[in-house]
Amino acid sequence: MIRLTRLDKKRLCVNPDLIKTAEAIPDTIITLITGERMYVRETVDEVVAQFVAYQHAIREQRAQGILTPPPDDGAVVEPVPSSP
Repeated sequence: MIRLTRLDKKRLCVNPDLIKTAEAIPDTIITLITGERMYVRETVDEVVAQFVAYQHAIREQRAQGILTPPPDDGAVVEPVPSSP
């Protein structure tokens, strides 16, 4: 999640995987893939920097074996029980 601030100064967390576009008109408008739009105080460059940092953290965790990538077919993978 990335942390953003609405124009009324209320903080919110957004799943960056749902961001479709970020544009400045002149306020920054985030459009999600759901079609929802939100106005935020951060600049487009700040939103992009948070998105990049989020993606970098995910890649680092995968490289360290903390996270595993989702299966390509979209199937839910159940954990394998360990042997006693």
